[in-house]
Amino acid sequence: MEITGKFIRYYDIVEGEKNGKQWLKTSFTIMTTDGHSRMVGFTVFGSDKVAIVQMLNPGDTVSVQFYPESREFNDKIYTELNMVKVMVAKPIAA
Repeated sequence: MEITGKFIRYYDIVEGEKNGKQWLKTSFTIMTTDGHSRMVGFTVFGSDKVAIVQMLNPGDTVSVQFYPESREFNDKIYTELNMVKVMVAKPIAA
C-alpha cells in the first residue's frame, strides 16, 4: 500500500535487544494532501529505516509504502501501519 502526504514529525527512538540482537524503533506522522487532511501514523523498525526518517524535514511531501498489521490482545484489536519505504516527492518544475 502507498500513501502521500506532508511529513509532520518523528517521535522518540526506542532501543532494545531481543535474542542477542539490537533493534531500533520509532514512529512518524504525515498529513494527507488528498483533500481530506487526515493525520496518519507509521511504525518504523531497523536502524537503516530510522536513519532515513530522521533526515526528513517537517513539510516535506513524502510517499510512504507500508503494510498494515493487526494483533489481538485481551479481546481488543491493535493495528499498526509498518513503513516499508519512504521517499521525498520531487517538486514538479513549472
